[in-house]
Amino acid sequence: MPEILNIVNLARWEWFRLRRRTAFPVLFGLALLVPVAVLVVGVILNSLKLDFLGPTDGLDGGYLEVGYFSLIVGSLGTVAPMLAVALAALLHAGDLQGGHCRTLAARGAPRSSILFAKLLTAALLLLAYHLLAYVMAGLTALAFPPNFDGWAAGLVDTATAFQNSLLYLALGVALSHWRQSTAFTVGVGIALIAFEATAYPIAGLIGDALQWPLAEVTAWTLRGVAQGLQGNNEVIDRAWYIPIVAGYAAALTAAALALFRKYDLRSGGE
Repeated sequence: MPEILNIVNLARWEWFRLRRRTAFPVLFGLALLVPVAVLVVGVILNSLKLDFLGPTDGLDGGYLEVGYFSLIVGSLGTVAPMLAVALAALLHAGDLQGGHCRTLAARGAPRSSILFAKLLTAALLLLAYHLLAYVMAGLTALAFPPNFDGWAAGLVDTATAFQNSLLYLALGVALSHWRQSTAFTVGVGIALIAFEATAYPIAGLIGDALQWPLAEVTAWTLRGVAQGLQGNNEVIDRAWYIPIVAGYAAALTAAALALFRKYDLRSGGE
């Protein structure tokens, strides 16, 4: 219990510091612009009522109707992993590089408490980001057609997107403690996300064309288990990906803690 209270107090201090750093509001604001933009596009598309079926057998044609909750979940799946890596770089790599972690350790804070306090701060910020995006989708759905349909499924999918973002947060934390460099963490983390986004669909097409089991192989990578949790992977049932994603995140966090305890802490300016 004392260690939990210590982590909570350290997390409050981390939030106090973070909200005064110029990079944080800029980063969070840019991340929020993405769901706002996709919702605006959704409203425009629904207002245009684009005919995509045409009259068939005497029936009226169907109209393109965009679901705001599905749009939000799609944007979260793209932006939240990058936001998670960036938060890890700010809170972990930046403070390791700048000497703040050494200052906390010199004051008697255990390294495990320092790491988990920063992790808790980033996780709560990611939760706030996902909830804000969901609320924006709900308000948009109430104000514009197609009304509030799909809110329950949207909430489940938003919760899934949040768990996936924690996986990439753990990845960012592990990268931060590996090299203790903000540039390295952001560069490698974002590059990996971009590689996954482009290479996996190509691998799927090649696997289908050559009848190779590439989909079964990529299903166990970071993006693979994230997609499985979202229901976009048929290798095993969706529910089984919950403990798998949690296990991956725990393993990456354990690796980060081991690295944190192994290496000496830098002082500012090193």
